[in-house]
Amino acid sequence: MSKVVHLHDDYMDMAQDDYWDAVRRMNHAELIMELRRQQARSAGLLAECLSELSRMKKVVDAHTYA
Repeated sequence: MSKVVHLHDDYMDMAQDDYWDAVRRMNHAELIMELRRQQARSAGLLAECLSELSRMKKVVDAHTYA
């Protein structure tokens, strides 16, 4: 009887380890997805800033050479 209980406890420990490994993988995947979203948002903001700077440079250049 104690062998059965011992095997059951080992199985439960393994199942619990598998569960927490899955949780860690899921959290890791969610963190990666959030990082990619933030990188995309940052790239979009950078593109907007560069576009605005380019526009401002054209305006300044037009006034300088006018």
